[in-house]
Amino acid sequence: MQSSTPDTTRDSIKEYVYVNENGNIKHTWNIYPSSTTNTDAQAIDDAISKISDYYLREKLTTPLSREKPHTQINKALQRDHILIAAAYTSSVKLSLRDFPKYYSDKHNKELNEYGQMMKKKATTMSALSSLYQKHNLTALSGMTGLLITRLFLTGHSHSLLQKQASSYVSPEHLAQILKNYSLFTTKFIHSALASEILIGNRYYRDITRNTLIIGNITGDDGGKYKNEDITSNSLNAIKQELFQLYASQVDRIRETVKLYKRGFISLSSIQADQDFIHLMSLFWRYSKMIMKIYEETMSYELPIDEDYYDNDDEYSEVLKKFNQEKDIKSFFTVSNFSEACITVPLLYNYDVAHLFDNSQQTYAKFIRAAKNTYIRLANTGCTSLLLSFAAIEPTMMTPEFAPKHGTKYQTLSLCSCANYISTKKEVYTSLRDKYRMHIPRTAVVVGVIPRTNDEKDGGVSNIPIHKIIQRISDTPISDLATQLL
Repeated sequence: MQSSTPDTTRDSIKEYVYVNENGNIKHTWNIYPSSTTNTDAQAIDDAISKISDYYLREKLTTPLSREKPHTQINKALQRDHILIAAAYTSSVKLSLRDFPKYYSDKHNKELNEYGQMMKKKATTMSALSSLYQKHNLTALSGMTGLLITRLFLTGHSHSLLQKQASSYVSPEHLAQILKNYSLFTTKFIHSALASEILIGNRYYRDITRNTLIIGNITGDDGGKYKNEDITSNSLNAIKQELFQLYASQVDRIRETVKLYKRGFISLSSIQADQDFIHLMSLFWRYSKMIMKIYEETMSYELPIDEDYYDNDDEYSEVLKKFNQEKDIKSFFTVSNFSEACITVPLLYNYDVAHLFDNSQQTYAKFIRAAKNTYIRLANTGCTSLLLSFAAIEPTMMTPEFAPKHGTKYQTLSLCSCANYISTKKEVYTSLRDKYRMHIPRTAVVVGVIPRTNDEKDGGVSNIPIHKIIQRISDTPISDLATQLL
């Protein structure tokens, strides 16, 4: 259970509900405007803008469809395109200043239109987000200026002295050609592709054409483990092997991503690396084992129906206890799954996923679906998944905003006890302490949520709650059902 110590609440909270265009994703976010130095309205607008950008990035990461199986992955957001448009505007201004003869009123009008667009769209979100972006923009603008200058200063029939003169003009018959090439060069360097280069997406754009997944969650190799008898010992053995191998390879993975982004390493060499192959195979096998346990737990039904009992009330009571214990089992299964997000977070990064994905982007879609599920269940009150989401998306859990942590499992029930992240769960400790501000305390919640009869009685007899929780955690679902019959 959460601590019963009263806690001061945030001064003001605004709920923002995101619903996608199909209406099948509905997530609630908490925004804390008073935690910033801006006005409340500005803080709320900034937070909503960042949340909207997050969902747009998620959508752009997996753009494939059955109709377009090899769609390019264009991840640049509107703010990136605005930055490129700004660089384009600067380049055209310099060209107009230095070579006014070759630009007509039409091009002046085009420049003015870009300037007006910049004024309308320029926000705090259009600022440079890193030194990497600054260097890229500088390089793009520099290349443009250099190429256009060389176009106009190419010597054709003029002497060396004339070439060196500041008043040099190209031959009249070349004016139209030079103008067209300069405009083409400017627009090409400041194109949509430039926006992708700006964010380091140059080589990932066409990656869906030639990738081959390793250990796919739905791949053919999944059949090897489909009928596997999963025990707690076998699950823990795979988990420990995965975590240890990841710890030894995480620096290599980061370096490999950097090298691939810069074009210094091929995709085939990455996918042929035996350590990476083994790591991804362990990752998928562990994921499949957890999913199989969860599915078996949730699909298990009480083996005896109501006809077995003398009255309906007796059956209802047994069924209620069984469903409660099944829900508690599901909490521990979900917790095992979420531990992977905290311990191997880089494997939930899209840049890594693309390197080991297939042409249908199964890996990337798995990550996207997992994150959507984490937010949805965090909204109901699942603490472990809220912290797991923070581990793989740290920029989306800030003092200003975060997915709403629901209060369904912040009461005095056994399910709430299973949901509680204790100090014994070391993997969650640092995240829990860091994001404690987003997790409501039970002492505050129980004053709002009425207790059920089970909760008033403690839900149990005189047996310590932690022993009941531990027994349910360690016992297979079929044995739990047998104990109730």
